[in-house]
Amino acid sequence: MSSDDHKAALFDTLVNAVGDDFYFIHPEDGSIQVLKSQNAASFSLQQEGEGDYDYYMEQTILKRSTDSTPSDVIEKMRLKSVMKALERLNTYRVYYSVSDDSGKVHFMQAIFIRHSRDEILLVVRDANSLLRHMSKRVDSLQNALHESKVELDKRSAFLSLMNRNIRGPLYSIMGLTKIAQQEQPDHTAIESYLHKVSMSGAYMSETIDDILDLRRIAKHDIKLRPEQIKLRDFFDRIGQYQLPGMDERGFLFSTETDTVNDLLVSMDVHCMERICNKLLFCASTYTMKGGRILLRAKNLYQESDFAQIELSVESQGIVMEPERLKLLTQPSEYFIDRITGDLSPLDIALVILKSYVKAMNTEQLSVTSDPNHGTAISLTLRLALSRKQEGEENPSAEASIDLRGKRVLIVDDNEINLEISEKLLLSKGIDVVSATNGQEAVHRFVAEKGNFDVILMDVLMPVMDGLEATRQIRSTQEIPNAQTIPIIAMTVNGLSENYDESFRAGMNAHLLKPVNPERLYSVISKVLSKKSES
Repeated sequence: MSSDDHKAALFDTLVNAVGDDFYFIHPEDGSIQVLKSQNAASFSLQQEGEGDYDYYMEQTILKRSTDSTPSDVIEKMRLKSVMKALERLNTYRVYYSVSDDSGKVHFMQAIFIRHSRDEILLVVRDANSLLRHMSKRVDSLQNALHESKVELDKRSAFLSLMNRNIRGPLYSIMGLTKIAQQEQPDHTAIESYLHKVSMSGAYMSETIDDILDLRRIAKHDIKLRPEQIKLRDFFDRIGQYQLPGMDERGFLFSTETDTVNDLLVSMDVHCMERICNKLLFCASTYTMKGGRILLRAKNLYQESDFAQIELSVESQGIVMEPERLKLLTQPSEYFIDRITGDLSPLDIALVILKSYVKAMNTEQLSVTSDPNHGTAISLTLRLALSRKQEGEENPSAEASIDLRGKRVLIVDDNEINLEISEKLLLSKGIDVVSATNGQEAVHRFVAEKGNFDVILMDVLMPVMDGLEATRQIRSTQEIPNAQTIPIIAMTVNGLSENYDESFRAGMNAHLLKPVNPERLYSVISKVLSKKSES
């Protein structure tokens, strides 16, 4: 096989695969040999032809160049320039543009590679497709950069909100505690301090809920988790939560829910709580001290499986400005981009309100505001009815559960949280056993042969976390009730994925700290009721 045949065979597979033009340049005499040339905008040499490299290169550039300074391109591609570059580089590249016979412009790449001492391999490539690919890649990177910046801005917003809205009440709690410690024995004064500490703690809890909600909203991560509840109990809970703060701010707060109290519904309690609380916050923002605020729920009509409920908040006070009225009627998507560190408390309430209203399949709010009647905000909700309603022969077993004498294993690595939980349960006559991490909980469960009615399990703990402890308890074959004992997560983790992780691990319920005592008793009763029914 001749040298030329060998070279052709050597590059045949590669040449046919990629469609580039391949040449050999011989530095000794400056000649150029074509291996394959199929690109009309490349060198005008025949497939088998040979000639002087510098001559053909210069003629091609002068004839076809669309560069503003073709002489610069020619100078870069002259053999002497190539030779000089390859003394320090393994590969030398030159970029230029030319037009083909139809006038179409091609961006070209000439790649010079030292093949041997006597030969330089020249690859001429049409870079149009490469540029298109690079352009798409740049666009993709720019989009990713923009999304990263948006995500970073939102994270910064969350941190800013935490810093601004948590430090204030935290300072109040620490300061009031210090004052109470230094106070001469005065029951009235200390009771006042404790009340203010409680109010500051409630504000911090609300702020943390806001931040978690904003993160869910930013991630489009709102998932409804329906549970059965009597609306009388739900609105009683809302009233108990709102009344202290309303009194503190000088508002006359009341509820009117007679037409819905007897309904047993299936709904996401957290979502509904947030809607009610944010509606009340919006109303209170436009109410003067001494003004009345009414939360009303009205049963518009019902069928066998659902009830249509009108939920409204009415307040006496300042008329809402047109700009704010317009905001209340915007779709929820409008508020996603407004999540920044500069959000006011009212802005935060609107973002959360609109997002949860949409999650409940009720996008539109109805708003009226005038000097004679004040402000009214209302929406209509379609709530699924549970099968058993008030007055039926088989009332909910949950209501009849007596917690006295029940045995509960509490697992928490925080001594203060453990003490609080123990006190809450002991006040209901519950027998309490405690463990400070997941591993200790598993050992205690096995040692006592599963002799517990319920387990309250923290999630984030050293040694062994609550999820792994739950999995190990569920897989304990020698304990008969290991598969059925109710396990309730009590944790600060409040995102949707945290709920999913708890249920996948084998837990029966997921409660967020700080836990409302009545909510805790209700969930314990509920899981015990379900266990007895099964």
